[in-house]
Amino acid sequence: MASILLKESGGIPLIIIEILRLWEQDNLIYYKEDESSWILENEITNKYNHLFEIDIETNFSERLNSIYNNRLSQLNQLLLQIIDIAAVLGFNFEKDIIYNLIEENKAEIITAFDKLIYYYIFIEEDESTKMQFSHIKLREYVYKNISTLKRKYYHQEIYSYYKNKINPEKLEIELVVLLAFHAYKGEMWESAIKYNLLSGEIFLEQGNIPQAIFYLNRALFTYNKNKFKDKSILLDIYLTRGKCNFYLGEGLKAKEDLAISLKISKAINNKQIGGEIYSLLGQLNTRMGNYDIALNYIQKVMNMDKSIKEINIILNSLFTMSHISLMTNNLNLRNIVRSKLALQRHP
Repeated sequence: MASILLKESGGIPLIIIEILRLWEQDNLIYYKEDESSWILENEITNKYNHLFEIDIETNFSERLNSIYNNRLSQLNQLLLQIIDIAAVLGFNFEKDIIYNLIEENKAEIITAFDKLIYYYIFIEEDESTKMQFSHIKLREYVYKNISTLKRKYYHQEIYSYYKNKINPEKLEIELVVLLAFHAYKGEMWESAIKYNLLSGEIFLEQGNIPQAIFYLNRALFTYNKNKFKDKSILLDIYLTRGKCNFYLGEGLKAKEDLAISLKISKAINNKQIGGEIYSLLGQLNTRMGNYDIALNYIQKVMNMDKSIKEINIILNSLFTMSHISLMTNNLNLRNIVRSKLALQRHP
């Protein structure tokens, strides 16, 4: 709790007190009189894994609003513009982006950075190219109080900056998630779906399932909110999320996502993806003990045209059949698996 409180407050006593009160209101902590200490009632965690993510609905007390308003109202226009752009960029940020977005002499911006460090608005990181806010709550206050149009404009400009840096041949997840975030916040909806889906796919490949689901959920929310019609994108979202839930052991959620994926694949006649979904449903139902249903899905894979069957899908299906034969002690099924595996070795 202490480390999160320090990062939230920057160690400033007045802000520490206000944050503790907010946590108390949210039933995260309570004060124990006889021990004169705050007691943790529910786990306090940072909501997002990436410190550029932010919630516009962040709660502020009147006193906290007053503290920040008094601090920032004394600053000149250039300093406020730098703080606004920095808040849109994230808790920590690269100076070069601000140099790129502000039409001022670079020397003046450097002087402004020095002032903001002196006022304990920013802290210089170990790398001379990067800075960060002195604490999270300050960044949240600034972001929340930027006008909607200006905030959207900055997100779009920052998206364009990062878009020029991306290499399609070698995608870096750090850059992809930034594009996903700024496209979403900048209401660039097609790009938001593209990069949130891509983030989900990359995180799935890396085995970071919770992060994958976060981005896939946002891609799906954006798709539904804007009533997009491209069913192939919707298929990718549901199938990738279905795989995530499958690997997490969330059987019912995986089953629901895969069922929707299957329905879409049939609607757009994507038989190859259909085979992958049948295979996954076969594995899922085997795991859940629904062996008859699992075998039905596996049989659908085996009955598919050879030209669209991928070898890994066939092998996964055969291994699933083998597992079912062992669990049910079905010798006939075991012999079928052996003969089909032999065919794969010597077609």
